[in-house]
Amino acid sequence: MRGSNVCVALRYNPADCAFLSLPANYVPQQPQPTGWRRVAMEEMRKAAYISVARASGFGMLAILCVMMGMRDGRTIFQAGGILTLMMTFILILKARYALTQNYKRTEMWLLLPKDFRPPEAYAQWAASTVLRDAYFTFAQYTALISIVMWIIALLIGVTGRTARY
Repeated sequence: MRGSNVCVALRYNPADCAFLSLPANYVPQQPQPTGWRRVAMEEMRKAAYISVARASGFGMLAILCVMMGMRDGRTIFQAGGILTLMMTFILILKARYALTQNYKRTEMWLLLPKDFRPPEAYAQWAASTVLRDAYFTFAQYTALISIVMWIIALLIGVTGRTARY
């Protein structure tokens, strides 16, 4: 493809691309999302974050229930630190699995309005990338929460304060 044909293939105005003189074996790169694609990616990102936030919220609820069953303050925060660290590793594993997971079987795909679903050739890449980003983001949040819980357990252990019942 010569320069002007590349411009037509990428949906640019050929008059704006008159300065291009590209080799015959030039292969255009995937264009950046613009217009409808950018809106669709943002909708996919919102759906992915809602999906992962919901799952992480239920995980944190379970962790808090375990913590409330403990008696000693140091033990409470140690258990919370261990469990949130486990949740962090699970989210990292889910992020790795998101690259190979079928996009049609994800909660994100079900939450996504039909008007914003990308074409099939593009959907697997887009869905896995967005889900991976959401999983890694929430893994960072839970890692931070785990660190805070371990610091609180350390401070309780250093001060030697225990609950009196």
